[in-house]
Amino acid sequence: MIRNSRIARPLAPEDIRPGDFVVPLIVLSEERTFMRTPDQPLIERASLLPTDEQLCVVRVVSVCIPFVLAETHDGASRLIDVRRQRLARLPRAFGRQVFQRMKPAATPAAEAPCDEPAEKV
Repeated sequence: MIRNSRIARPLAPEDIRPGDFVVPLIVLSEERTFMRTPDQPLIERASLLPTDEQLCVVRVVSVCIPFVLAETHDGASRLIDVRRQRLARLPRAFGRQVFQRMKPAATPAAEAPCDEPAEKV
């Protein structure tokens, strides 16, 4: 028997629960088409992979379908519309590890000026 504890599982909106660690798998895009032929639809829909900015592991705080209130690794709140993003549940151990590794280091304000970007590791 193969253990699948390291696989991100796609979620239906009704399966999202507080405490879940989730990440977007697919981002839905809709654009109105202006230059079209009569047989083309007025709105074009596309399923895209998330960009680096959209690919963010979050912890679910509350759910009110179609909206999910989530917390990022740095404590910021984020509202997700599940009509526009298909989410995947991450294994709890992996989600905790991401949150621990990505937390900003606690440094005194005098040592970390606000106008300089943080170093990438």
